Amino acid sequence: MTTRVYITVDTENSMGDAWDRPDLRPVPSDRIIFCRRQGRDFGIGWMCGLLNERKLRATFFCETLAALVLGEDDTRAYIEFLLEQGQDVQLHAHPNYLHYAEYLRGGPAVIQDSLARLPLDQQRRVLTTASELFERFTGHRPFVYRAGNFEGSLASLAVLHELGFVIDSSYNPAFLTSFDDDDLLLNVPQFLNGLWELPFTVAHERFAESSAPRHLKYFDPAAMSCWEMRQVLEQAHRSQLTDVVIMLHSFSGVKPRDEQYSSFRPDHIVRRRFAWLLDYLAVNTGRFRVSTMGEVAPHLPFTTPAAPPPLPELGWTRPFLRKVVQGVNRIL
Repeated sequence: MTTRVYITVDTENSMGDAWDRPDLRPVPSDRIIFCRRQGRDFGIGWMCGLLNERKLRATFFCETLAALVLGEDDTRAYIEFLLEQGQDVQLHAHPNYLHYAEYLRGGPAVIQDSLARLPLDQQRRVLTTASELFERFTGHRPFVYRAGNFEGSLASLAVLHELGFVIDSSYNPAFLTSFDDDDLLLNVPQFLNGLWELPFTVAHERFAESSAPRHLKYFDPAAMSCWEMRQVLEQAHRSQLTDVVIMLHSFSGVKPRDEQYSSFRPDHIVRRRFAWLLDYLAVNTGRFRVSTMGEVAPHLPFTTPAAPPPLPELGWTRPFLRKVVQGVNRIL
């Protein structure tokens, strides 16, 4: 059996303290999506370079509502770059930007970035606006979605289905606020309210923050060591897990000095982990097939097993060592 692996990148701007400081605006794409410094890209340009060298593709979930604040050219520039690089582009939405744009035009200050906590008519308005912007930038309607802050819900899935989406990948069981009122299965696709939910792949670690639900760690090179990533992949394949969802952010490879990303340093640990992951997948094609969600969406080759496979186990020693390394990395 070959396990499908999806490398996904939440590609987004940041409010950058703009709600709290009227002298600021959200962070533009060159600083937090391209992460450009002295003529070099440490964000999506760096990621695409590594992917293209290994002939791999990722799904970039692109946030479009920031265009209402930063201008359409800012968002169009990075989306067109990804399309030129041959990567899969799908929709990501943070309602905060729509609310902030309306606030700048004299509306109330609605500081709410959770789609799932909005009334259904407001959810429909947010998703419709984000989809129309996406179509303007790409030439086609989106059909795969990821919620900002992973805050989806079954009600949100029904709205997505109405709008023509076929896959959602928002459920991150390592976050208490992700589908918090719904009991979803871990690590397996499931058909819910008219579309397929592809959840983040999680593993169990015994050394975890007390706030982590059930001591779960989601698959992110910024949060897992190379050893842990290999453990998750190998255990997933042995237990016949059909789909593995990995995520990063466009800014995962840098360490910013402030909320506005006015300057940053490369995060060499995360950068090495991401390169290692791609190399591992590129040489293990007999067991793992790197796919994109846009590639599988027309075929929907998913099934939900009668009994979910066991969670990958990370133990406690390696997670403890990784946390020590990451703690040192944050201050260097």
